[in-house]
Amino acid sequence: MADGGDESSEEGSAKKNSNKNPLVAPCECDGSAKHIHIDCLREWLKSKATIRENNYTKNYIYKVSKCELCQTAYPDQVLLDGRKYEIYEIDRPKDNHYLVMEVLGMPSGKNLQVLKIPNDAYV
Repeated sequence: MADGGDESSEEGSAKKNSNKNPLVAPCECDGSAKHIHIDCLREWLKSKATIRENNYTKNYIYKVSKCELCQTAYPDQVLLDGRKYEIYEIDRPKDNHYLVMEVLGMPSGKNLQVLKIPNDAYV
């Protein structure tokens, strides 16, 4: 940064970004590796993911769920200026009710499953 890159100017630059693609700090990295655009992080995570789909489910298997530099696990979402931004991008059905489940017990990565509930199903 031209002004020396002090902490207050980093916060200011983060706030100047659009709310659609802000700079976030999802891990414990510092310095130039501290901030990343949320869309860049999502795209990188998606490039390391396998997506499987059938009529009622869509399974997202993220092979990476932590920072490669500091090894901090990424949170499910980050809070910036009072707004929550999800780290792991998943498609949510627009015409159906749905349930999002996380499969626990994976040695690394993250496994999310979106289950569509048919509109004519009785609950």
